[in-house]
Amino acid sequence: MKKISVLGAGAWGTALAHIAAENGKEVVLWAREPELIDEIKTKRRNTLFLPDVALNKNITPTNDQAAAVLNAEAVSGPPGCPPLSAPKESNKTRALC
Repeated sequence: MKKISVLGAGAWGTALAHIAAENGKEVVLWAREPELIDEIKTKRRNTLFLPDVALNKNITPTNDQAAAVLNAEAVSGPPGCPPLSAPKESNKTRALC
C-alpha cells in the first residue's frame, strides 16, 4: 500500500498521517480549515492540534475531500466514523475507519 488518505486533521488524524508518512507512505490529509491547510503546506506544522511535531514532507494537505480520496489505496477517518464506499473507478480502496 503506497498512498493513503486521512480524513480529519485533528490530533488523531495528523498523528496517523505523520506516522504513515514516516513509514514511506504518500499521505493526503484532509481538513476543513483553509488556514490549517496553509500552515501544514508552508510550515509543516499543525499548531492547533499537534503543535510539537514537525510533519513529514510526504503529507499533502487538502480541503478537497474528493481529491483527498482519489487513487488512495486506503482511507481512514476519525474514530467512530461510518464506513466509506470505494469510488466506482477503483475497487482497490479500503476504508480503515
